[in-house]
Amino acid sequence: MTVADDRLYHQERARAELDSAYHADGRAAATAHLLLSSLHMRRFEALRIPPPDEEGGTSDHAPREMNSPAGAAS
Repeated sequence: MTVADDRLYHQERARAELDSAYHADGRAAATAHLLLSSLHMRRFEALRIPPPDEEGGTSDHAPREMNSPAGAAS
């Protein structure tokens, strides 16, 4: 199973659990489905792949040259 497949699975399960919570007969059942949906949403988000940085790794920051002051030597 690829990461994309895993993400899709958790996305679909989160939506299905939300639907089940909406249609649940009692408060306890709705709460249980909402908790399961939350679990799948967190797993979905945890599997997010950040874009690679300029050296092939991953980074949440802008490339070095964008962070350097104008005219500064690299």
